[in-house]
Order: sequence, then C-alpha cells, then structure tokens
Amino acid sequence: MRVTIDVDKKKLAMEILTKGIEKLGRVPDEIRISASGKGFHYIWNSLDVSFEDSLQLREEIGDDPNRVRIDRACGLKPQQVLWTSKVMSDGSVHVAKTISLEEFLEIF
Repeated sequence: MRVTIDVDKKKLAMEILTKGIEKLGRVPDEIRISASGKGFHYIWNSLDVSFEDSLQLREEIGDDPNRVRIDRACGLKPQQVLWTSKVMSDGSVHVAKTISLEEFLEIF
C-alpha cells in the first residue's frame, strides 16, 4: 500500500519527515513540493500495511488531520489523492515538483 503524507507548514516538514522515517524505517520514495507552494507531500510506496493501518500511521506521523478524516470517511472518492497540478483562485496553474532527499535537505 502507498502511504501519503501532506505537510502544509514548512516549519513542520522536517519533524514529520523524521517521524515517518523512524516509524517506517526508510526515507520516502518521493518528496514532492506541494502544488500550493506552502508545503510538501511525502509518498512511501509498497508498504505492507492495510488501509486502516495507513490512516493510523498518518495520524501518528502528523499528516493533515482533514485529509486523513476525508480518506477515512469518504469511501466514494479515490484514497490518498495528491494532485500533480492545480488551478489557483487567480487562474494560475501550479505544478508539483518531485525532488530528491538531498534537494529537500538543502531547503532547510
């Protein structure tokens, strides 16, 4: 199962990444700069956990509680969606960028 973490506050990004690495025992497969430009998305692929366990893990790590709540409550939508691009209120389009761990660490 894939586990995604959404961090909208840059000041929490390193803390949440560290918690995730400790819990999962490895760095994320991908680190993406959020399409909004406000935060980061972490994506861990191929984990041997159930969907419910992934939600619990996301809560423990510090994922966006609204995103976890929506994934838990809404069985009709795709789960753990992370957009690669989105249209902002001013009409501009922001595209998420996948970066390496080294690039992520340079930001801090």
